[in-house]
Amino acid sequence: MTGYVISAQGDATALPAPLSWTFQYTSGVACDSFQVRCLWEGTNTVDPRQWCTFQALDEDQVVFTGVVDECETVLGPEGAFFEVSGRGMAARLLDNEALSQDYELAAPADILRDHVEPYGIQTEGGAALGPVSRFSVAAGSSESVSYT
Repeated sequence: MTGYVISAQGDATALPAPLSWTFQYTSGVACDSFQVRCLWEGTNTVDPRQWCTFQALDEDQVVFTGVVDECETVLGPEGAFFEVSGRGMAARLLDNEALSQDYELAAPADILRDHVEPYGIQTEGGAALGPVSRFSVAAGSSESVSYT
């Protein structure tokens, strides 16, 4: 199995041979998780601060994709290691869960201010839209967006 980390710019880097893998596939918990430990060599030129996605491939078949939550360098009596850990892709939905909110009358500006702009999405003019009556957002609804 080979592990890859992918930066926000889409650059993929193969990780050194893993010393240990832990994948937790869940059905009753919010999302899957992973942890990978590799030997840290002084010649590594990668920058863990740029990593945002992890993929594990087995014979060129993707067997896991997840969000990188933590990267850590561990120095111990056994040597130097780095660990990458995170959650499955469902984490993106969990990270952007809506707070419950009911609007008697919601203007488009209210909806954009409360449910779009907090995620860094900038909006520009558009068609004139009227207010929406009795607009509700259920607690836990995902406010995630997908980028292509």
